[in-house]
Amino acid sequence: MRLLERDAKGKFSLTKDLTKSIPAYAILSHTWGDDDQEVTYKDLTESSGESKAGYKKLRFCEEQAAHDDLRYFWVDTCCIDKSDAVELQKAINSMFRWYKNAAKCYVYLSDVSVPDNKVEKCSSFESDFQSARWFTRGWTLQELLAPSSVEFFSADNKRLGDKLSLARLIHKTTGIPVEVLQKYDPTKSSFDEHYMAYSLLGFFGIFLPLIYGEGRENAFRRLREEAKKSAKSRELDKLLVSDVENQAKKSQIAIEYCYIWRDRYPYSHVFWVHVSTLDRFEQAYRDIAKDMCIPGSEDPQNDTLILVRDWLSKPDNGSWLIVLDNADDPDLFFELNLSVTNSNHPLISNFVPQNANGFVITTTRDKRIGLRLTDGGEEIMIMPLASRDAEQLMRSRIPGSIGVNGGDIRTLVEILGYIPLAITQAAAFIQENSMTVKSYIEELKASDSDLQDYLDENLPDPRRYPDSENSVTRTWKLSFDQIAKCFPRAADLLSLMVQLDRQAIPKALLQHKSDRSIEFNKAVGTLQAYSLIRTEKGGRILRFIGLYSYQRRNG
Repeated sequence: MRLLERDAKGKFSLTKDLTKSIPAYAILSHTWGDDDQEVTYKDLTESSGESKAGYKKLRFCEEQAAHDDLRYFWVDTCCIDKSDAVELQKAINSMFRWYKNAAKCYVYLSDVSVPDNKVEKCSSFESDFQSARWFTRGWTLQELLAPSSVEFFSADNKRLGDKLSLARLIHKTTGIPVEVLQKYDPTKSSFDEHYMAYSLLGFFGIFLPLIYGEGRENAFRRLREEAKKSAKSRELDKLLVSDVENQAKKSQIAIEYCYIWRDRYPYSHVFWVHVSTLDRFEQAYRDIAKDMCIPGSEDPQNDTLILVRDWLSKPDNGSWLIVLDNADDPDLFFELNLSVTNSNHPLISNFVPQNANGFVITTTRDKRIGLRLTDGGEEIMIMPLASRDAEQLMRSRIPGSIGVNGGDIRTLVEILGYIPLAITQAAAFIQENSMTVKSYIEELKASDSDLQDYLDENLPDPRRYPDSENSVTRTWKLSFDQIAKCFPRAADLLSLMVQLDRQAIPKALLQHKSDRSIEFNKAVGTLQAYSLIRTEKGGRILRFIGLYSYQRRNG
């Protein structure tokens, strides 16, 4: 952001492009005159433009800012280098924030004049004010609502009032209710009609490439499309949850979303934080502190976790997206046993930053961790693939599989429960051992022990962390061990269920007479949170998901 700075002699000049520590400033809202009469960025860099009609507005803004003890001010005609397409696009997408952060907003009404007597005694003031060309602009909505302080001035620099004292007239002119000023419908004309759509970018918090001359209809069509995408993407901005059978899939979805976020918000930060262990979490925060040059992070006496959390919690440091990947151990995040405290074990949940401009995605086997971290935010359950998608995944992993019998592919993915990790591991085994899909199926069907052996294969997957388990069996065992450690009753319940029919188990059959209702329901909830079972028929019937019942019988 480039500002105008007033010196001790009353002259002003452009500052450098400021990115941090932006001082308090006033901002001008006005209507443009003829292009050749507005003072431009080039005029100021060449120390010219004083003879232009638009220079009067700059001088007014400088004098009013000085009256309000503000050394800096901003005017769009000359603080943006419009010959630089990248800078212009960035400025238009930042406009709402710039107006919102201004200490004062001065609305200069070039077509409203007031005689020497006071404003309230001018009989034509109300009609002149309401017919001002400023109200017909596409940008009026955000420039009226975004700043906390909006003051109106006539062409002869007389103060007419502010948006509170003039609320009645603003309401009559724009339709914005006096009490909220939130219902503006910009149906009036605009000098360039596409500016109406561009002026709404800040309200939706979206990025839209600028196409000058596209017209009002096309601009609003693109705005609606992008706003719909943004609304859908915000569902992911809070929480991303996976079941235990799709461990490869959940992180891949989070990675893909990071790319989408970066394309949509190129000036936003994206941080990937591995939280499977405390050591990895601390290392990730050390990397963030180093990459962002956070003050104090070079001092070993300072707590890096606190420095990073506090820095990201400050709105001035911009927007960001954080992915907390593999948040599977509740002990690392929350104090599960309130009677026991461990001062040597900092809880990760205490170091997740809070910022209206920040968004958190959590990938986890246990959805309750994500729900707690995001204060009950949206959850996205990653379920086994649809049959067609599973078949396509299998074919993509086996070169030359175009001629393979479609029925064999269909049979294999069904045996594997449509689970991405099981499918990719099976495809890797088939490829490495030069087997056919049909012979692999025959091996799986030979006996339960053969199926166990194949599922226990641990073939490398470049998409996963180097030390991650790629064996389907071992991945499930990690989940079961985690449940047994933190929720023993749930592990016992699961062990009992695998001895029964995996398709339909009456809930009443599983509950002992000695079971306290709350403990039993928590055990069922734990297994549901890990996406190992699901309930049907109003919660009376429990079913396993995927291959888990087989794994627990043979694990």
